[in-house]
Amino acid sequence: MSSSSGAGDAEDALSRLASGNSALQSLLRRLESGLEDLLPNSSGRAKMKELLVGLKEVGNEGRQMEALVELCEVLSMGHEDVLLGFSVDSFLPVLVDILKMEHNPEMMLLSSRAITHLLEVLPKVSPKVAACGAVRIFCQRLQTIEFIDVAEQSLMAMHKLSAEHPDVLQREGGLAASLMYIDFFDLNTQRTAAATAANICRNVLPECLGGVAEVAPNLSQLLSSPDQRIVDSACLAFSRLVESFAGNDMALQALIGRETLHRMVGLVSSCGRQERGFAVGSATLTCVVKTLATACRCSAGLAVELLEAGGLGMVHGLISRPEDGRGLAGGGVTGASAGAASRPLEQLLHALSLANELLPPLSPSGRLVALVKAVGAGTEAEQDLFGKQGADAALLQEFAASHGQMVLDYGVLLLPVFVDISVTISNDAIRVKCVAAVTKLVGSVGAADLAGLGGGAPPL
Repeated sequence: MSSSSGAGDAEDALSRLASGNSALQSLLRRLESGLEDLLPNSSGRAKMKELLVGLKEVGNEGRQMEALVELCEVLSMGHEDVLLGFSVDSFLPVLVDILKMEHNPEMMLLSSRAITHLLEVLPKVSPKVAACGAVRIFCQRLQTIEFIDVAEQSLMAMHKLSAEHPDVLQREGGLAASLMYIDFFDLNTQRTAAATAANICRNVLPECLGGVAEVAPNLSQLLSSPDQRIVDSACLAFSRLVESFAGNDMALQALIGRETLHRMVGLVSSCGRQERGFAVGSATLTCVVKTLATACRCSAGLAVELLEAGGLGMVHGLISRPEDGRGLAGGGVTGASAGAASRPLEQLLHALSLANELLPPLSPSGRLVALVKAVGAGTEAEQDLFGKQGADAALLQEFAASHGQMVLDYGVLLLPVFVDISVTISNDAIRVKCVAAVTKLVGSVGAADLAGLGGGAPPL
């Protein structure tokens, strides 16, 4: 009797508790809805809800258009009290759906504009924008240009995303999309496209190499642009591509073709002269020289192609001429040293690295090899002297054997410069590069020609 009474009391207690919980939950819901009206940004929350309802009225494009126009205005103003009520997770799927409305270009334009404004005023939402499927649609709008305004706005949104999410754009073909019809845009939009391409080329994923290599010729053409900012972006793009595939010889040769090398040689050789209406800036020049040095260090095939493209004259002018491109009174070794000293140390170091990479590596059975290997084993100097081991390791040696006069001219031109720089510029890294180049020169020239290395410069 007592046990059944206890069970009944327990059931009553549980029933009262459940009833109390239900009442409490109902009270909390009422309080929550009431508190929204008391919050400082209650008007902003209400406005955002109203706009979201308007955007979701599928079939009523007039109402959707009104909501889009108002949303763009709100986001462009960037008022904090209004943005606090903005739910990215609620708005993004709706905006992406509107991006797909190919029959209504005005709504596509406004939707892409809203996303661009969103990335400007709330940059922390970029991961969600990158993952919501909008990038693929932006690329489609650029690859099949039916409405130029929509394409330009899509490019603006991609530019905002490319700084933080190049991998997403790489997978979706963003590099090809940004460059495919670049000539159809006005100059400012072309600059945006080139800058976007440079961002996309950062840390390229291995699986995206094929797509990037297909677009490399389009990117190379930008090196010949008459606009300085476009050229700067193209140089930066190739620099990032080389950094991405520095350990892959075949990838580098696929990305940097003969035409690209010729254009880069032209850029370096025109330093200090306004051949296109502008002079190549010091930062861009350093970028190009570093790109060439890294590429040739990783690929002897590219080093041979660069020599065939006029690399000898380019390197001599780069090292011996002052940064402004003007000649020096007096000439001779002192003049060469003064020209090198006028350049930024980073630029000079990369120039000397490039000069070193264009020389054939020392033969493993050459003179003093055992001593040099013992001293430089495991250091960067070992590759400076003996080159990269691999299938194309002998290419430079074969080229030097069949172009003996070119190697001799190289030595006559640059040996005095290397020696002078090594004793006049107090920088260990620069001195190491100079000594390595001198060692390789001496090892590459026959005994009968050694005495002529200090002679006068041959005509280029």
